[in-house]
Amino acid sequence: MVGAITIGFAIFNVFENPKSGIKFIIGAVALIIILSISFGFSNTSLDENEEVIAGSQLVEAGIYTLNALSIFALLVIVSAEAKRILKF
Repeated sequence: MVGAITIGFAIFNVFENPKSGIKFIIGAVALIIILSISFGFSNTSLDENEEVIAGSQLVEAGIYTLNALSIFALLVIVSAEAKRILKF
């Protein structure tokens, strides 16, 4: 429900402010790409028959996505601080 409302406001924002809307679209596409790459890396097998519990592969992909986004956020923060320090 919250996701649908967020997407609805983002679509409304594209019409109100196209420049800001393009940033949202780029971010959403990047997140989808990272999630699909993470889903490809996840290979959860839970028993001797290599059967996977429904949803566990998606959870593992979510964990990989969280890790990737956390590392990316950390790099952005460090680079912003380095840029600020070197500016003086």
